[in-house]
Amino acid sequence: MKNYLFLFVVLLLFSCTQNKKPNNELNTNISKNETLSIIKAISIPIDTLPYNFEYTSIHKEDNELYFVGLDKPTNALYFYSITNQSFSHKIQKPTEGSEKFMIKQFYIHSKDSIFLLDDYGTKLQIVNIRGNNVCSFKFKNKQKTNIVEASLGKGIIYFGRDNKIVLPSYVEIEDTKAEFYKYGFGSLFLLKNDSLSLINDIGKFPDEYTPDKSSYFYYPSANMIKYNDNILLSFSKNHNLFSLNVDKNKTSKLKKWKSSYLEEDFERLQLNHDIQQGSNYVFTTGFYTLLKIDTETEILYRIVKHPQPLKNTEGKLNQYLECGFSIMYGKIDDPNPKEVLLEKGKYVPYVVHSIGNNQLLISLENPFNPNNKENMLEFEIIELK
Repeated sequence: MKNYLFLFVVLLLFSCTQNKKPNNELNTNISKNETLSIIKAISIPIDTLPYNFEYTSIHKEDNELYFVGLDKPTNALYFYSITNQSFSHKIQKPTEGSEKFMIKQFYIHSKDSIFLLDDYGTKLQIVNIRGNNVCSFKFKNKQKTNIVEASLGKGIIYFGRDNKIVLPSYVEIEDTKAEFYKYGFGSLFLLKNDSLSLINDIGKFPDEYTPDKSSYFYYPSANMIKYNDNILLSFSKNHNLFSLNVDKNKTSKLKKWKSSYLEEDFERLQLNHDIQQGSNYVFTTGFYTLLKIDTETEILYRIVKHPQPLKNTEGKLNQYLECGFSIMYGKIDDPNPKEVLLEKGKYVPYVVHSIGNNQLLISLENPFNPNNKENMLEFEIIELK
């Protein structure tokens, strides 16, 4: 069975020795939601091609839809045609020599502008869809306060009209310290000729994220997506959605979008925790993961990971992808978004992309999916009504 696990979860996989925690799962016995429709099943033969990607995206060109995945071992972007259900091509970068460029993250603006961020946050390249170099930028890794580094939750955001770009970044302070939350989680640059000019480090965590004397929210993350001239923010341990004005570096609360599968208050982790306790925390607690938007209909999608007990009834450890997931959706200003429950063990809900027309492309590469086929890359196109 193929193993398609989220990077930070993979890093937290350890054997557990603690006692079973009480079951804090909510409302998992509800009937199957009839508002999810499967529009089409996708099966792409892969043979020896990679299927386990660190970062993924989609691209539309000439009425053809592509799924694009970054494979770190081969240092390449792989383009799979969803329309034709076949492999198309790859963009590969050298791993040695003067042209060495280790891809860590990418953003597809158009077929002529694909942004590549290197592993050390010091180089940015723009290539076309065939991998030909369009432009290269080098910049100092150290900004005013932050270090640029690729992050799964914080993608590259490009404002073409103003020729500005937001790169994921962080401050070099332990996230257990209150000072960490005084700084931003992105860096705004101006692209001019072949240079990147820092405008400002941007973003701010909600006040609730500040650690108290004994506990904090482990693995603080902000999921960022572009919306017109602003950035929409979804924090993993906050029910509210936020808007970030990048020019003013001002964060404003938009709406409270609370999942019916999460408690009002989020569980914190002790500051003096060990690695095992951190792993257990991620596996058992519920939180928000991805934020996606349909740019055609302006429908927003918020992915929710549900809480689960540490062990099942047989005393075996519950894995990350064994827990429940749901998708909240609605207009940005909708105070009462809908929420659909996903079938357990079927999907990979952090490999999901809005493809327009109120439809989502979602991966079936869940290792607990009994119908998972070897040598096939499988998806479903679903619609939430």
